[in-house]
Amino acid sequence: MKPRRTLAFSALVLLAPCLLHAQPSPATVTGVVTGLVTDQSTHDPLESASVVLRSRADSSQVAGATTGKDGAFRFETVKPGRTPAPDGGEQAPHIVVSVMARGILTRFLTRIYFEDEASNAHDPVLALVPEERRGTLMARRTGQGRYRFDLVMQGAGETVFFDV
Repeated sequence: MKPRRTLAFSALVLLAPCLLHAQPSPATVTGVVTGLVTDQSTHDPLESASVVLRSRADSSQVAGATTGKDGAFRFETVKPGRTPAPDGGEQAPHIVVSVMARGILTRFLTRIYFEDEASNAHDPVLALVPEERRGTLMARRTGQGRYRFDLVMQGAGETVFFDV
């Protein structure tokens, strides 16, 4: 019994820093993004969809969530600043997101832009999206530091996904 207790305690001591590091620091969390993942063609929420925020620098995972039966997800995150664009200009603040769900054999990639950013008008990637579909990439402000961004996987109002 004693070796089992020692092993459990050792595992807890070794894993505790990792678990603590995985949680966003209250000092750096400046916002919340919530939303739903739905299949608009059936009007059903997508349960167990994986929604992952990715680093713009190297595509590593920054945060992740799995949707419940209601298709909902929630992230605490830092609203990013502008970044250099390939053409030498600057990109509007955005978050890179990947989505996987049952029946999808590859990940879908999109971006979350923030509706209250004036720099959206000059973003070179957003400019490639037809104007009538750009709204599918906009997170709507719902309060101070709070945004709503729904992912529609197919059907009317389908979110724009990028082929990269």
